[in-house]
Amino acid sequence: FFLSEMGNEFVVIAIEKKAKKAFNGMLRLNSTGAFLWKQLETEKSESQLISALIEEYSVGESVAAADCADFLKTLREVNLLDE
Repeated sequence: FFLSEMGNEFVVIAIEKKAKKAFNGMLRLNSTGAFLWKQLETEKSESQLISALIEEYSVGESVAAADCADFLKTLREVNLLDE
């Protein structure tokens, strides 16, 4: 997959044949989603992602947890999360 910045939005597209079979399309992300996507380039637990959000954006734990849960739910819905 490839993450690209387009203006103030980010998009994720599949670039390999195997990935294209699993996900044929484009996923649009805001800056928070792009941040979390980049965090997932190395294996991280959900709690590590939440901690990273708190540190990067200075938000409360409940906000970071909700944002992280929404992001992971989206990835699961489009089969982009390997668990």
